[in-house]
Amino acid sequence: MMKDIKKKKPVPNPPEQNRIWVKASESAGVEMVRKRMYRQAALTVMTIILTVVMLFAMTSAWYTNVVQTGGLTFEAESWGFEGKITVANEAVIASPGDDGIVDLTVENDNDSVSTVSVNVYKSEMTEEMQKRLYFYVDTRMNRNGETMERVYLNRFEGYTYNMFNNSQLTLTKEFSNGPVIKWEWVYDVLGYYVIGKPYEVIITDNGGIENEDGTATQTENQTVIQKMDIREYLRPIIYDFDEATTVINTEGESITVELETIDGVLTPEEFLAELSKTDGYEGVIDTSKGPTCNNYYPVEVDAEGYGVYAYLCNYSEIQQAISYDAYLGELAYKKANGETLESKQEKDLRQGVTLALSAQKDDNTVIEVSTPGALQDAIALGIADVIQLSGNMTVPKGESIVIPENRRVMLDLNGHTVTNEDGAAITARPGSSLTLLNGILQQADQSGLTNSATTYGVRAVGAEVVMSNIMIKDFGYGVYVGDNTDSNELDSRVYIIDSTITGDVCAAFISGNGLLSEQKSRLIIDRSILSSSGIAVSGNGDSSGNGRWGTDIQIIDSIIRGIEKDETGVSGIGIYQPQKNSILTVLNSQVEGYNGITLKGGSAKIDNSTIIGKGAYQQPSFEGSGSTDTGDAVYIETNYGYDIHLLICGDSRLEHVRSEEVEQSRSLRVFEEDATNVLVEIESGTFYEEQPAEYLVQDSVQELKDGHYIVTNPAQTGEATGE
Repeated sequence: MMKDIKKKKPVPNPPEQNRIWVKASESAGVEMVRKRMYRQAALTVMTIILTVVMLFAMTSAWYTNVVQTGGLTFEAESWGFEGKITVANEAVIASPGDDGIVDLTVENDNDSVSTVSVNVYKSEMTEEMQKRLYFYVDTRMNRNGETMERVYLNRFEGYTYNMFNNSQLTLTKEFSNGPVIKWEWVYDVLGYYVIGKPYEVIITDNGGIENEDGTATQTENQTVIQKMDIREYLRPIIYDFDEATTVINTEGESITVELETIDGVLTPEEFLAELSKTDGYEGVIDTSKGPTCNNYYPVEVDAEGYGVYAYLCNYSEIQQAISYDAYLGELAYKKANGETLESKQEKDLRQGVTLALSAQKDDNTVIEVSTPGALQDAIALGIADVIQLSGNMTVPKGESIVIPENRRVMLDLNGHTVTNEDGAAITARPGSSLTLLNGILQQADQSGLTNSATTYGVRAVGAEVVMSNIMIKDFGYGVYVGDNTDSNELDSRVYIIDSTITGDVCAAFISGNGLLSEQKSRLIIDRSILSSSGIAVSGNGDSSGNGRWGTDIQIIDSIIRGIEKDETGVSGIGIYQPQKNSILTVLNSQVEGYNGITLKGGSAKIDNSTIIGKGAYQQPSFEGSGSTDTGDAVYIETNYGYDIHLLICGDSRLEHVRSEEVEQSRSLRVFEEDATNVLVEIESGTFYEEQPAEYLVQDSVQELKDGHYIVTNPAQTGEATGE
């Protein structure tokens, strides 16, 4: 036995998932995937084609992969979708094993919900590059009872974004309010899923091909071999090749090297069987019978043999793929040094990829319901695109409107009120998708409840919840994301737009699932007002068990308020982020509370926003869990030991209510100041106190003006170049 070891950088860990729609093929053989289309055939679709050009050049490390779209903008009013689709004109650079983001923005000017779907076509690429370059959406998804790590985009499989009226979808490196579109150049070509169909090739005894139609019969002097007609490379098969073991086989004078294990333990067959449990396809890779065609294992195929297959490259093919990567690098080096290349070599260095976007205005079938029972029946049966209330409704004590696992529901409250008597008004279970529109969720009088804090307007676990024009009030928690519940591995995405939410404990609470997922649970608050006398927006810093970290909170064009408690007159906190490995973005917004923002873990970016600390000064101290209410605009407490990173930029203002005491609340406080787990970067902004020089990023300057300390960065504002 021989262990094959290559000193190479590791394959990157795969990221996150969500919904998928499948585009029907021209062939009747793809009927088994047609059923997963999202009503595409029933709707008028406008398709926009963008050509994403892949170019190679040389860098000191490897060679560059330049993706450029030309800054194309598409007007789409005449197609029933009123708005614009824009792809940014920005190149990205990569080497094998890296990934990048395709910057995309979509403006929906319709007065109703619209959808934008994305597919990728690779037919203009060489087959070798089709095996290497893949596009995907970085979000987890549950499909056919299996949890996939990401949604791959190709000709047959895509991703659909739901957009509310007069909203914008932004998918860029700097900011995103939806799962971004990524591309990946796999480091080693180890295997792949394909859509294809086997066919027979008859070879005569002199080596010539006599027939390829698959209908001829074998004669005494002929050999029939099977090949695979590959229509599309769907997704890569990835493992750490450095961990694989090989064995040398000697037969006569021939010597071959074969993969013995994938990771030192699993055989290739065992690895494929495990992979089949998380690929999202209905079929199961049955390795007990071996591959049906030249090492292609059927995954989900029809009676004619057309469909999805999995292929695991042998050792020789992997080595050949590594050599091909080196060949591309050599060509790029020659071209960079001015050498003339042959036409085929030029083609190898210029790969065409087509990104296809379909934008459409939704025309939905609607059913009206008037009672909780009728509503739950309509959800269970899935008999309409939209379920609409015909009047106000009360959810009885002990009951909840439940969105079952893997069910998609659009619920239009139609201007009416849903009153909840106990528990959660709406519960979205793992893998479900809820779009909630136009109405009020309210908690009934809580005086008779044992614990009024355990009431929820919307409670989500591993679900997608999108709400527009919704008011939620009088609950303990307006929106509660409990992804840590019951070892849930799915990551919720909750998108709140044009809504008003209050909660006695929290207006919006989010708990990630820690170790169970490498992706992040997302809470996006857009053009909304959230307020609480407890904490308006909060996470949880618990790291026991699987932990509750792994969140991504984005606040855009919104107001987040810690409001006064009736009995004390003391305000709640605006935003509290104690969880590690998490992200907070505040863009074009105002956050206020006793403390505006309190950080104990993760990263935060304050961009063009106002943060106000309204409370009287209290001396900070470490008292176990929780934090001190100091009255600061932004207060960073370091005792958890989690890494903390704060960036302040744009026209941001950090304000606080000054006290009469010697020690006062501050615009920005780090406690303790000499903590080594904190990085503060100030690019620009306005503060009440002078900020330490070590906080200022390169080129930023600070000056006292009109009683405030103002930080500016000429390099960012264009002053340095006279722009």
